[in-house]
Amino acid sequence: ILKHIGYDIIIKREEIMKEFLIILFVLTTVISVGIIIYLVRYITIMPKLYYIEHVSTYGPNPRNHGKIIFIGDSETEFYKTSVYFNDYPVLNMGIAGDTTDGVLKRLHQNVILNKPKKVFLQIGTNDFGKRKKKEYILKNIFKIVQIINKELPETKVYVISIYPVNSRVYNFSKFVVWRRKNKDIEYINNQLSLNPIGAKYTYIDIAKRLKNSLGDLAKQYTVEGLHLNSNAYNLVSEILLPYIKE
Repeated sequence: ILKHIGYDIIIKREEIMKEFLIILFVLTTVISVGIIIYLVRYITIMPKLYYIEHVSTYGPNPRNHGKIIFIGDSETEFYKTSVYFNDYPVLNMGIAGDTTDGVLKRLHQNVILNKPKKVFLQIGTNDFGKRKKKEYILKNIFKIVQIINKELPETKVYVISIYPVNSRVYNFSKFVVWRRKNKDIEYINNQLSLNPIGAKYTYIDIAKRLKNSLGDLAKQYTVEGLHLNSNAYNLVSEILLPYIKE
């Protein structure tokens, strides 16, 4: 009898342990799925909210009339223009992750309605991540310039070259650079310098000053192979200052 009672107790303990493990597995799965859903929503929704907020912040304001606007992606947003050009009425309207399509969509609200004296445009590198062809990117850049020329004929437009990249700075650099290729960037920059459509703009070739002997973005000028560091922005500011002044 005692043996049977002992066996029953052991069996019940095993059943309770199994039930506990099942409940624990279910709870862990539910929590994990919840965390994954939250992260996915955060990753997909937050950038959109960030973008919308910035577009709204850069909206039309009479106090912006006659000022100098920098517009582009993270290369522009991370550029401390207010520090480098603190003696000049510069507005930085760069938004990290932006593309030529994005600039086209917000061009009227952020640029045209603000009626700037000058516009410095640097855009295109993120388009490669969206699988856009170099011809598509170039066409959009020209379209941006043409719209500004038409809507604001007195506004001076400066198109800054797309910066080169370097997938060999660090082991992870190739993942940051991703689909960007310097030969495609160089094609766009060459066409921008030629201005085959006869648009009204000044092309500023900063890219050539940032390259190493292999034609890649020099290591001393980059954070991780894509974004510029303070050394690069010092050089960029030195190049741009005469255009800011004129």
